[in-house]
Amino acid sequence: MNGAGQGRFEDLDSLVRFVDELALFHFWSDVNRGRQEAGRSGEQYHRRQYIRAFFAWIEGTCFGLKQLALLSRNVQFSDAERSLLAEKSYTLTDAGGVATNAAHIKTEQNIKFAFAMYAKSAGLEYALPVREEGWACLKKSLRVRDRLTHPKLKTDLSVSDEDFANAELAHDWLNATWHELRERTIDKIMYDQGLSAEDMRKFREYRRRLDGR
Repeated sequence: MNGAGQGRFEDLDSLVRFVDELALFHFWSDVNRGRQEAGRSGEQYHRRQYIRAFFAWIEGTCFGLKQLALLSRNVQFSDAERSLLAEKSYTLTDAGGVATNAAHIKTEQNIKFAFAMYAKSAGLEYALPVREEGWACLKKSLRVRDRLTHPKLKTDLSVSDEDFANAELAHDWLNATWHELRERTIDKIMYDQGLSAEDMRKFREYRRRLDGR
């Protein structure tokens, strides 16, 4: 590979790693570790910690994807989209001024919005595949997370075998869904930068070598 090609690949790799950083991709290993410990021990403590960590990653990743979308100069977002990407809402004060507040977005809506806006920032149309089993399992796991966070009864703190299995399915589904979208956006970036199919193949090989360091 010549120096120009090497430099171009290094720039693209830096961009990919920047995306991973804002998307809290490095935190995914903690979620995996929590899953392994919960599966190995079967203890309620580890199961609760795993589900909490999983949804903490989801919330952090959605925020990161929205920040990435806001950084894009390739797309025009509406005022409403920009406000929600910044997680802000606005109201009028008694004096007639404008007050800025934190937008409270439900988790299910936030996931769909964050993925769609991140894709839009790369010039892609995207809708989360919510008809798949993984999405149904994620919604069930969200209800478990909610009762763990706001328990009213002793039983609210229990994570059953079925609850844990649903969380694992949701975990695998969201991981695969995120990776698919991530690779599509990388392909779009490479295409927009004029890379040929052969250049794209070489860049993927370059990334694999780096990841194997």
